[in-house]
Amino acid sequence: MLRDGIQTEFHSYSQEEIRRANCWYILGVSYACCSLNQTIRFSSRTEELVDLLYSELNMGEKKKTGLVINNKNLYDLFLKYGLGQEITERRLLSTENISEEYLSDFLRGFVDARGYIHHKAEDRVSLAIYFDSPEGLLDLHHHLNQESPLKHSPPDGRQTSIHYAHQDTVKIGKIIYSNWGRKGLFYLPKKKRLFERGMNRGPTEKKRQADERVEQALVLLFQGKTIKEAALELGYAHRSTLSRAIIRSKGK
Repeated sequence: MLRDGIQTEFHSYSQEEIRRANCWYILGVSYACCSLNQTIRFSSRTEELVDLLYSELNMGEKKKTGLVINNKNLYDLFLKYGLGQEITERRLLSTENISEEYLSDFLRGFVDARGYIHHKAEDRVSLAIYFDSPEGLLDLHHHLNQESPLKHSPPDGRQTSIHYAHQDTVKIGKIIYSNWGRKGLFYLPKKKRLFERGMNRGPTEKKRQADERVEQALVLLFQGKTIKEAALELGYAHRSTLSRAIIRSKGK
């Protein structure tokens, strides 16, 4: 199977010792933005990513639009792993062909190559992923959704982009950085910092004030007041408004 060969075969064409996880990361990047046409071309305007590939593969020529490599051994290896297919028709590896231990590395490589994370007010984040293969984008969503169920519905098989809102973006961040205990993993620092801002986001000031008001209401209820009396004292429009606030705050 593919997963049995990539650690040894890919490793033999790198100038430096690359950990298994980083092999899968580079393969994820390759599925996202590598094309083969006599030469190997990584198409990316993300300087961080191009620099990482150039440094770790220790070969090729940096261009404004990415990295071009002329290496027959690596070219033949990429052909073996299905990268000779046009990107518009490219499917991602199935999970049975990716070692479960390294799935997050593969997905992180793909997201680093094709994902664009946006920081919004109050440390909310969103993620847009663009990929010219609709079926490949569907594969990606399927892999992510298997790891942690997402709110976003699957692409319709014709889309070449997908936009994840804050909650899904945080889940995706937790997926792709799930093995962060290992040292020396490949990643893009700027992108990771944006993911972390979303993952570390605390409650907004409005949410804190609402929760404090609910706590005051619970104290009044504990002291023997009715929910109608507590709602009136704390300025809620109706007792049902207070009831809903308690449910939202406490999840009950």
